[in-house]
Amino acid sequence: IEIWDIPTDDLWARDSGPAFVVDGKGGIALTQFNFNGWGDKQVHDNDGKIAARVAERLKLQMFDNGLVGEAGGVEQDGEGTLLAHASCWVNPNRNSGSEAEVEALLLAALGAKKMIWAPGVVGADITDYHIDALARFVAPGKVVIQMPEKLNEDDPWSRSAFETYEILKSATDAKGRK
Repeated sequence: IEIWDIPTDDLWARDSGPAFVVDGKGGIALTQFNFNGWGDKQVHDNDGKIAARVAERLKLQMFDNGLVGEAGGVEQDGEGTLLAHASCWVNPNRNSGSEAEVEALLLAALGAKKMIWAPGVVGADITDYHIDALARFVAPGKVVIQMPEKLNEDDPWSRSAFETYEILKSATDAKGRK
């Protein structure tokens, strides 16, 4: 184990740090999401520099296509499919573009082919509802989702869980699997 002293403002390097990308030929690089403190909700002077500092430390190329967000806000299956809540990506506090524009940036940033969007919940928590709090790929074509027993219309988390579940029931991945 090697400990690196990299200045931070918060403890969530998963969100402020880079994502590693591979080219299928043994090459590795980083992609950054231009972390802005979960939509300018928190100080991020140091956190916004973590991806660049890691790239420099590892002497790896860093890709930056202008996308703003957090790695915890997107799930990937490793075979070209992404899953996310629109609430934390298609949000003026991070990206001003349309869902299609943000999707194109996400797919390009992670080298994916297919995006599965669920609405999510805007403003109810600091992340605008990262998908990893609700659903995760456990294998290509397989998602585990945390569901309440029954829908509670008064609870935005319950409504979002059921909305996401319904979307996943009819979704297909990049390889056409349900």
